[in-house]
Amino acid sequence: MDATYGGAMMPQALPVQRPASGRSVVAAEEMAHSTIQVSPAAVYPRRPPHFANLDLVEPGDRSALEGRWRETNQTCPPILLHHLGSATIGHPGAVWLSETQVVAESLHNLQPRDRAALVAAGPPALVSAAQGQIACAPAPQDAALLLARAGSMNFGHWLVEHLGALLLLRDAMPELRPKLLVNDPRGPDMLRVFTDSARLAELDPAALLLMARAKGIRVAELLMLSPASQHSHMKHPAALAALARLAPARRAKDLLFVRRTSTAKRVLHNLDLVEAAAIRLGFRSIVPGRMTLAEQIEAFAGARVVAGVSGADLTNIVFMPEGGEVVCLLPSRGREFFFWDICCIRGHRYWSIFGPPTTERGGGHDDFTVDTELAVRVMAQAVGAP
Repeated sequence: MDATYGGAMMPQALPVQRPASGRSVVAAEEMAHSTIQVSPAAVYPRRPPHFANLDLVEPGDRSALEGRWRETNQTCPPILLHHLGSATIGHPGAVWLSETQVVAESLHNLQPRDRAALVAAGPPALVSAAQGQIACAPAPQDAALLLARAGSMNFGHWLVEHLGALLLLRDAMPELRPKLLVNDPRGPDMLRVFTDSARLAELDPAALLLMARAKGIRVAELLMLSPASQHSHMKHPAALAALARLAPARRAKDLLFVRRTSTAKRVLHNLDLVEAAAIRLGFRSIVPGRMTLAEQIEAFAGARVVAGVSGADLTNIVFMPEGGEVVCLLPSRGREFFFWDICCIRGHRYWSIFGPPTTERGGGHDDFTVDTELAVRVMAQAVGAP
């Protein structure tokens, strides 16, 4: 039977049988009142990367990298829209259907230890609109769409996990006008990204409902999209295609050097030298973090070659015309597939330049240096690639 939420008809809703209670973590499809497919499962081919100095990578990390790089294709599940009804949502987007049942997909991308701690702690205390800790609360008859998971306050994760899927949902169900539940970014930059995203999805930014970190919120009619990505090696190609369609048609001719400004992690100590060398090769240096989302899309819409340090701003390569060249500078300790995976889907050629770490953070977050002459040679190769 078709279902109506917030005045919008959801066609071909698939009724799902509820299982017996008693489990701590439950699948959304098992508990949903209805589930529809927004985009089908997909398979996309892998493209081997080009790397300049893989010998710098530690053996364990190198084995993991090469194992992934040897794969010929990647399978990703469908993107589904679940109607879960009444639920309590806590940080970072955990959905509790009762005191004992939390939805598995809402714990997506959490580290195992964090996931176990969240489940053990149980549902959060609630906050009401009257307490003034949230902008507003959805009325009982309103549908509220959850756009919050672990990592969703990172610009890159937001694009590939949430915005792309939201655009697909808009195309599939243009009449659906839900509230948008997002984590309170506690800063102007991501709040601007959220409001820009709402506009790009042809929704009123006033529909954004910011969820405070410390307490939960109760929603009468919760809608949740299943994950559109698996950090860092899988992204749904339909979601990335929806993002790419935001970019105006441009001839691919620009050379862009993405200057990373974060000083919290992954600092490239000789960034100024590498940037200066890139400029001599004809690159234009940009700082996407200081642009609106629309300005970033516009800047990358005509890019032929993009070079920069591994980081969220580099996710804008999704807006490049297909078949571009991407040069990624990253520390030699860690297992990073995020940008290579985007390149596989968008048909870009991926070049990596590793640098020895100067800190002990691990996980691909170390500060580092790169061989400037090597960086120049690789960027020149990318510029001259046919």
